[in-house]
Amino acid sequence: MKSIKLFALAAVAAIVVACGGGNPMVGSWAVETMTMNGQNMETMLRERMMAGLTASTNPDSAKTPEAKDSLAKALEASITTALEEGNKKMKEMRVTFNEDMTYTMAGGPREEKGKWALSEDKKKITFTPDGGGAAYDMAVEMMDGKMKISGGAEGMTTEMTLIPAAAADVANAVGNAMGGDSTAAH
Repeated sequence: MKSIKLFALAAVAAIVVACGGGNPMVGSWAVETMTMNGQNMETMLRERMMAGLTASTNPDSAKTPEAKDSLAKALEASITTALEEGNKKMKEMRVTFNEDMTYTMAGGPREEKGKWALSEDKKKITFTPDGGGAAYDMAVEMMDGKMKISGGAEGMTTEMTLIPAAAADVANAVGNAMGGDSTAAH
């Protein structure tokens, strides 16, 4: 089963790359992985949720072992549900680079549009958001049909590995059809 998913993903990626011509960045990309300050998103979110516990929701504050166990299970279920929803939203994120040097980053309730420019050495991308937002630079690297973008400001470094959106959509559809989760966009 897993080999079918990987084959479908590889086939679609090969078609997208083969038909793309021109600038390999142009097209729609899906987030495969994302880290912030070196931590994967799931670990970071789990830590933030645990740090935000109040005394009444912290399992260590329970008066009996049964209450502690019950509270810990409820907390874990709540965190797991939130993380699953976050993973679902991450899979839906798309970054689209257009030939006219405009871009759209869309996912969840947020959308950013603007112009993009690639440095001469093709190692840096500059994003200039529409509406007067400050331009920002990120390192960019193309490798094996994937794009890695990284950079940050104000003490927060973000790194994303992007895969062609069509490949992610096929992998997600195959995973859903087989009754499980896909291997793409995690």
